[in-house]
Amino acid sequence: MDFLSKDLAPATIKQYKRQFQKLTDLLENTIVDSSQKTIITTIKRENLNVNSSFALLNIAIIIFRHSGKNLEKLVHYRDVLKGKVLEHTINVNSELVLPSSKTIETYIKSLYNRKLWRDYIINYLVWTYNTRNELDIKFVNSTRIADKDQRHNYLVIRAKHIIFIKNKYKTSKVYGRREFINTNPDFRRAVLALSKSQEHLIIDKNDEPISDENIGTYVLNATYEKLGEGKYLKIQLDEAKKKKNTFNIIKKISKRRGTDLETLLTAYNIEDEST
Repeated sequence: MDFLSKDLAPATIKQYKRQFQKLTDLLENTIVDSSQKTIITTIKRENLNVNSSFALLNIAIIIFRHSGKNLEKLVHYRDVLKGKVLEHTINVNSELVLPSSKTIETYIKSLYNRKLWRDYIINYLVWTYNTRNELDIKFVNSTRIADKDQRHNYLVIRAKHIIFIKNKYKTSKVYGRREFINTNPDFRRAVLALSKSQEHLIIDKNDEPISDENIGTYVLNATYEKLGEGKYLKIQLDEAKKKKNTFNIIKKISKRRGTDLETLLTAYNIEDEST
């Protein structure tokens, strides 16, 4: 697996290696020496949930593509699984009973009032900018620092505002670097207060920046009733569906999050009113 792109996040590479080992253990031969039919049959035989099956198949496709082998059958089966993944997502989303946006906003305000700066900033970013768990964020005072080292995301503290710079996120190769100027005085106060005691937004007990693979746990625990960023997104999308300008709201969420608009519309059963 040494051929994997160094541009991939460490957590992604680790996940790929885990799936590689799992599929290797299931097959009699190595992945590259197994036929497409054998790989597909093996995955089906394990009777895994659709997401686990998709992950195993995806690693087989990566190996076959790197080796220059024909992968037509694997890609076809992946398309079949994609449909099942989407169906599963739609079903899960439709069954969730979630709190209102007012409840979330009240919770975020309570974090501010209690001066729980880290949790407040996490929730504020996830709610306001629809970020995923990509909160490897450093506090700096100059955009020049962020320009020189693009391995992190940044909160740049200026005299009257904060610049949120996203370099490192799931779809950065598609959407590139994103910058958001935030003039909320409460948010700036929280960032300034926390930055006086630590350089990174999320740190471990040894005051070291938390690893990418563990950031998700921190974000989950910080959100209201441990809902996580995905359910925060669903709350906003559900409420957008009830408004007259639904499509414009979804477009803004798509841009902030760095998610394909069609993906949001399909996964959450939202009709495109522009067509």
